[in-house]
Amino acid sequence: MDGITRPLSSEQTDLIAGSPFFSGSAAGDCHAAPCLIIATCRIIRPDDKVIFPMPFYPRTVTAFLASLLLAGCQPASDKTAFVTPAYTLDQLTADLAAEPSATKVLQRWCIGRGLMPPASHVTAQKQPAGKVPSQALDSLHPSAGYDIVVRHVHLMCGPHVVSIATLAYLPEKLTPDMNRQLLLTDQPFGKIVLPLHFERRRLADDSRIPHSTMGETPIEADSPPKQAILINRALLTTSDGQPFAYVEEQYQRVLLNRPIQASSRGAGDRTQN
Repeated sequence: MDGITRPLSSEQTDLIAGSPFFSGSAAGDCHAAPCLIIATCRIIRPDDKVIFPMPFYPRTVTAFLASLLLAGCQPASDKTAFVTPAYTLDQLTADLAAEPSATKVLQRWCIGRGLMPPASHVTAQKQPAGKVPSQALDSLHPSAGYDIVVRHVHLMCGPHVVSIATLAYLPEKLTPDMNRQLLLTDQPFGKIVLPLHFERRRLADDSRIPHSTMGETPIEADSPPKQAILINRALLTTSDGQPFAYVEEQYQRVLLNRPIQASSRGAGDRTQN
């Protein structure tokens, strides 16, 4: 059966769109390429007669096309998201290596994977500071009479702990306003010191935590972080090469998740706004 594709007429398009089989949220959620092909094309013979897979009765054709549309556009209902740890961990490692500010990476990563709404920001939930890491003392070389301040935080994307970070920094290398924000706010360190145009120098190769299973691993969309998957240790330096902070970061397993429920909630939020 030789033929070519031509656009549907406006009458035929209205016929399909107005069918009781093609209405409600299913029509609004239709984004897949098969939907577009079926909805916008018809097949005709050289003699310009319309070819359908059955006799051309308007209601029959409408129901047939609508059933194909709905079959190809059903939203996923399974709560379990399947991810490949090796691939996503490689991506996370590459993103962190390419950007001095881990906060920026987490912001993009969390929004892209639905861990928090697009208008949200990464926050730093303060924890007891603890001792100055020995490697910080060796790397920062504080001037006589100056102390190293330790800031221990859980970096949060919405309700998720995505990174556990210990920062040791030299207050004299920062502005008074930066020091005030570090003491009084829940802003991440990287965001506060961004005006310094700092650079990140890794002190050791990234340490990856072995997974219990490899390949495709099911992760519940609402599961809490289970363990660290990546540990970074780095020295932050000013644009002229002066070290001002040492960081240890433990990135959590929840970052490998792509929660389906979060995407569904986002679609609902867009509908309401």
